[in-house]
Amino acid sequence: MRAQELMDAGEGLFLEQGIVATSIDDIAKAANVAKGTFYLYFQSKDDLVAALCERYVENFQQRIEEQEFLADDDDWLGRMDRWIGAVVSVYLDSIELHDMLFHSVVHHPERRVSEGDGLIVRALAVRLSEGTEAGVWQVDDPEMTAVLIYHAFHGALDHATLTKGRKPNRETLIEQLRLFFRRVVSVPPDTHRTG
Repeated sequence: MRAQELMDAGEGLFLEQGIVATSIDDIAKAANVAKGTFYLYFQSKDDLVAALCERYVENFQQRIEEQEFLADDDDWLGRMDRWIGAVVSVYLDSIELHDMLFHSVVHHPERRVSEGDGLIVRALAVRLSEGTEAGVWQVDDPEMTAVLIYHAFHGALDHATLTKGRKPNRETLIEQLRLFFRRVVSVPPDTHRTG
């Protein structure tokens, strides 16, 4: 599919030389298509970046859901532990791409609060509602709690990766976020831990 080939070419070039330094000509050449073909799929380089952001979030969501559902359906804390572990792992494994897409200075401000954030927050709000209905935790406002958890996790991950001179310890970060989640939903910190 040409759109995917163009996205793959653009992503590789953006990572290699930056968004600003990459031209549409460069992307078309790397995808081995005529420049006019680019415009059949994207109106501009910004449209391509937006499509890459959307693809990143969809892949991110899919990967964390795959891990979460390895736990038993009624093991709510186990599922959330896996969700948290997957969030940290996927983020750290793709940090260069994440930062290029979501923290680049060339982005429009509206891209910072993307539809992708909403996708992840909505999925988390559903988990919080389901866990409340199952009696595992108590969350009065699942949507707002999901927003707060999402931004707390994102801030913690950014802090861990942006602190100069140290590489984040993945397991410590996962454990800290698991404890934070338990405090937010009023579950004792030593309740059911998964590996």
